[in-house]
Amino acid sequence: MRACKRRRDARDAPRAEHCDESTGAWLELGAGLRARVPDRAEGEYLRREIYEARVYERHGVRLAPPRGGRLDGEEPRVGRPLIVDVGAHVGLFALRALGARPDARLLAVEPSAACCALLAANLASNAFATRARIVHAAARARAGGLAMLRVFPRCTSNSTLRATEREAAHAAALPRWRLAGARDEQCELTTVSRVLADERDATGGAAVRVVLLKVDVEGDELEVLRGIEPADWPAIEQVALEAHDVDGRVRHIVELLSGPIGRFASVHASRDAELGALGLDNWLVHAVRDVQVEPGAGLGDADSESVTQSPASAVGTLMRDDS
Repeated sequence: MRACKRRRDARDAPRAEHCDESTGAWLELGAGLRARVPDRAEGEYLRREIYEARVYERHGVRLAPPRGGRLDGEEPRVGRPLIVDVGAHVGLFALRALGARPDARLLAVEPSAACCALLAANLASNAFATRARIVHAAARARAGGLAMLRVFPRCTSNSTLRATEREAAHAAALPRWRLAGARDEQCELTTVSRVLADERDATGGAAVRVVLLKVDVEGDELEVLRGIEPADWPAIEQVALEAHDVDGRVRHIVELLSGPIGRFASVHASRDAELGALGLDNWLVHAVRDVQVEPGAGLGDADSESVTQSPASAVGTLMRDDS
């Protein structure tokens, strides 16, 4: 996740508005949607990114279906529309996606028990519970077994399976109190392909088509993609993910999506310049199988893509550390 960032000279003491992670506080999202979030500033940051900046809806990636249900000249598509949200947190993106695609179901994969509880409550309170299924697990390259999730109660969107790697990055951008009280909890491991297989089994073997795969998992983005079987890739129409460029991870992701495995017509990766200035390695990657924009794959220049920068107002909210 991209929330909870601050400048190094920000205050290191929390204010009293921080909420209990299991109960949260209400946040108005717009379009008649509302959600409980564990932390007001974190939730507001995510709301601005998802609902105003629309960081997952760029470079041809879209939630709304084309007019008439398909692109001009395109053959009718087979399968029920499905959105897969890997790293669903408490459901802010899930709510937007379900609101924008009334014809689609959603699979939400989330490893944190506390976030799953809020996610379920948020889906129910917005009348989306019957259109969504929550998978309490972490998605990786292989299913089965257990892993240890590092949970940050004061910044739950930054919880991660890569504790050593991500804690070092967080320390450069988070006030110390945000990382206080971190704990480890076990979570089951699954894969995107296993989740899709379970969905097909639950619906009598009906075909599904993934109109959008969204991934935000604090360092395991490439592992998530490697957990997709070759037979499942053609059913995935769009990908939007946040990546952390450690050991060339972003380039590997771009190559996987644009190469013989993913075969997406357009793949675009761009660095978040605002967070990059804070020493963070956040990138956004968007892939579209059928494009109405100029096709191609490449890495965007950090300074040339101003739309990938965090909205100044959202960053300002978090710099105050007032939650």
